[in-house]
Amino acid sequence: MEKILIAEDDKASRELIKIGLEKADGDYEIHVAVNGREAIEIFKKESISLLVTDIKMPEIDGFGVLSYVINEYKSIPCIVITAHIQSQKEFELYIKALQPDIKKMLIRDSLYFYSKPFNIKDFTDTVAEALKQAAAGPTSRGISVASFMHLIELEQTTCCLEMKLTNGETGSIHFVDGIPYNASFGALEGEEAFYGIINSEKPKIHMKNEPHQIEEVPKQIYKNLSSLILEAVKLKGESG
Repeated sequence: MEKILIAEDDKASRELIKIGLEKADGDYEIHVAVNGREAIEIFKKESISLLVTDIKMPEIDGFGVLSYVINEYKSIPCIVITAHIQSQKEFELYIKALQPDIKKMLIRDSLYFYSKPFNIKDFTDTVAEALKQAAAGPTSRGISVASFMHLIELEQTTCCLEMKLTNGETGSIHFVDGIPYNASFGALEGEEAFYGIINSEKPKIHMKNEPHQIEEVPKQIYKNLSSLILEAVKLKGESG
């Protein structure tokens, strides 16, 4: 039996998803959380197969839950309920507009999008497909840091994305309204720091929403996110 976690503070939306999944063909055990903190506690107790999460939630938001999943559960598929992407089709159109190498990275990730209101039959079909892909084995890789940053871009979020590497080094990337603004990594700043962070192996991530502090940071990145990730991939290929 697949265990599905619904993290949603809106009762009507939560019940719609729960009832839709209970009526679907799949054999699902449904768990619900009204905020991100509850969702993380459920993850610690249950072997969750798939996460459905809203972005806007109290205490810990959807970004916090997704960060936890990236850090602790690498291959779990996630469906994000967002106000900025109206449908999975719109996200696919967004992907198609990206550079081919970036497109390949995002398509391999198990990240799906829906916006309220949505067709519950389409939604439950996406759940079934996501679980099928996850069961395929090593081809499923959950959510990459690159996809997480594209979600920051899509949500037009101002934040600091902190990274802790396996060797103990730390780095941070600042976003203003979803646009990369600055980065620091050891003695590196700006774009060079961004490349060092994104090419690090299995970083632990933590997102801080502190716009007033970010405003004090000088802007040192002038490329868009897709160009930065593409250049990081190119540099990684050249180095190894």
